[in-house]
Amino acid sequence: MDNSQKPDDHDGLPTRSKVKLVSGIVLVVLAIIVAMQNTRAVETRFLNFTFVMPQAGLLALTLLIGILIGILFTLVLLRRRSARSGGIDKSGGY
Repeated sequence: MDNSQKPDDHDGLPTRSKVKLVSGIVLVVLAIIVAMQNTRAVETRFLNFTFVMPQAGLLALTLLIGILIGILFTLVLLRRRSARSGGIDKSGGY
């Protein structure tokens, strides 16, 4: 037996990859269940606009907006931290 292979590695995938694969499948199944159970149309008002969409679509949109805000917040914090440590030249040069 080669030292790079583990005894529990029967199908060629390392244990960590198996955990990621199973976790991904579970998340997809849960997302499908949520979408199937939330198909009724809901009316959402934002400022002067009114949107009618399935409730699962509204949940997905809310999740997407939250992810984007989290990414932008992280980028701003990283940029500030890098600027404090002298990593970014404000003049645009390197």
